[in-house]
Amino acid sequence: MHKRLNKTKEAFQDYNKAAELNPKNLNSLYNRGIILLSKIIGNLYNDLGEKEKALKDFKEILERNPAHAETYNTRGIQFKNN
Repeated sequence: MHKRLNKTKEAFQDYNKAAELNPKNLNSLYNRGIILLSKIIGNLYNDLGEKEKALKDFKEILERNPAHAETYNTRGIQFKNN
C-alpha cells in the first residue's frame, strides 16, 4: 500500500517494525530487502551500503526457509546486475 502511495520510507519503517514484532515473519524481511535494493528511494539508502543489508536479510530468509523461491530469484537478479 505505501509503495502505491509513493511512501517508500514509511513502508521501510513498517517492515522494520513488523520484523521487530514478529521475527518469524519472513515477508517483512523480504519486503525490506526489496526496498533496500530499489532505485525508487534514490540516494537515501543506496549510497549508505544498504545493498549489503538487503543481501543479509535475504541470507537470513534462506537460512530460515531454504524453499523461499522469491528470495532466490531476487537475490539472483541482484548478483547478475553487479
